[in-house]
Amino acid sequence: YVYSQNMILVNSNRILIRKQMHRIVLLLLLLVSSVSAQSQAPYLIEGEVKNVRDGVELLLMDVPAKKQLAVGVIKNGTFRLKAKPVQGGLRHLGLLALGDEFPPAYCVIYMRNGGDYSISAKLMNDIDLCAYDWTPIGGEKSKTAYQGTFEGNGHTVDGLYIHNDKTYQALFGYIMNSHISGITVCGEVSAKQYVAGVVAYMGTKSYVDRCASNATVTGTSTYVGGITGSVSQTTSELTNCYNIGNISGTASCAGVAGYNHKDAVIENLFSLGEVTGNKVAACVGGTSAKNKAKNIFATTEYDIFEGQTTVTVEQMAAGEVAYLLGEAFGQQIGVDAHPVLGGAHVYKVTYTTSLSEEADSLYTNGQLPQLEVVDGYRPVWKRSPDGEEVTEVAADCTLFVEYRAIAVEGIVLNQTTATLTEGDTFTLTALQHPVPTKLFIFVSVFKI
Repeated sequence: YVYSQNMILVNSNRILIRKQMHRIVLLLLLLVSSVSAQSQAPYLIEGEVKNVRDGVELLLMDVPAKKQLAVGVIKNGTFRLKAKPVQGGLRHLGLLALGDEFPPAYCVIYMRNGGDYSISAKLMNDIDLCAYDWTPIGGEKSKTAYQGTFEGNGHTVDGLYIHNDKTYQALFGYIMNSHISGITVCGEVSAKQYVAGVVAYMGTKSYVDRCASNATVTGTSTYVGGITGSVSQTTSELTNCYNIGNISGTASCAGVAGYNHKDAVIENLFSLGEVTGNKVAACVGGTSAKNKAKNIFATTEYDIFEGQTTVTVEQMAAGEVAYLLGEAFGQQIGVDAHPVLGGAHVYKVTYTTSLSEEADSLYTNGQLPQLEVVDGYRPVWKRSPDGEEVTEVAADCTLFVEYRAIAVEGIVLNQTTATLTEGDTFTLTALQHPVPTKLFIFVSVFKI
């Protein structure tokens, strides 16, 4: 697991570390994967740093054993360290910059023999990839597919940048037997085929849940989506995700998933990003059936809209869609323009009124709204026609709205008596109920 903002891509027996930060040598570049030991040759750990002076010492430690393994020096913005091969099991290393100008933080590195692609990770903070050219986790084929569990913990990966003519390009490339959850991706991805913000290709028993994309995604070919290019197998599941980035491709191109297997579970999704291409969809693309599509929302209909519920921008903003999407979503009504993962809880209030027996409904975070006055009658929220008044709720419920006549507290003529002749005017000042309403004033005129 990764217990800090530090993540490393382990590739063969070489670890590449690139960094752009002012005071800490290492923060992040790539996600932990795996490393294959080659005979008894030592692991070579090398990397580049920016905004750090030459001559700074780096200390490589065995963190659990609190043992120093190697010391290196930054020279010309680069460093090289060697560590002995792992003798079995998981190895936990830490790379630390020495000096008073650096805080006591280190880069966490995990290493395992045997090319194990099922290693798992947790993201403990928001991170920024600084628009470095990204190599997708999981590669471009099933042999190197990522098969671990990645828990984003609701954090954001910003600065994702991919610009090439390859296939299987996203934060994660090819995944199978894997679970990706709780991550929001922002950035720019441009490639050929199977292109996305979060996962390029979802293979056998792959699960993507509670993820969001605000990345601009462009594919020059097919299978392009905000969250994934393809939900490819009947055992794949895409749930509780949304996209607000713009997507461009050819066929099998959509806001959330470019393509779906006809029996794959795809539910609780929405997209607001613009989609361009040939035969595209707002949420889930491709010409295959969508037998297990459920709760899929968008505000625009493109060429393909099977399984989609089209709603208005007002419905997105009012809490209705957040409520229908289920417990993974919430929304601060009046603030959030659309549902968000883990947002403020939304309750549904169904109600009738003393003016009509027809039921209506609204959505709230708890505080009941002030309804409009109708023909001089003020609305009051009640539990039932004979129940107590209520101003807020903490669960879905059915209420009653009683319309009460507004009582004017008094009318005072500015003068006790007045003698009027033709063309004279006078002013009446009225004290009325604080709720805005129509005020009816009756004036009697007596001829003397």
